Amino acid sequence: MNYAYHNMFLYFMKILFSKTYYLYHIYFNLNRIFITE
Repeated sequence: MNYAYHNMFLYFMKILFSKTYYLYHIYFNLNRIFITE
């Protein structure tokens, strides 16, 4: 049970990190576009 909970936690952390990383790249690209224009 504890091992399964640990794997689920790592899985959710990986999803959360990938989503925030993706959103950060979109935000950074939008800022770069607005700054150049």
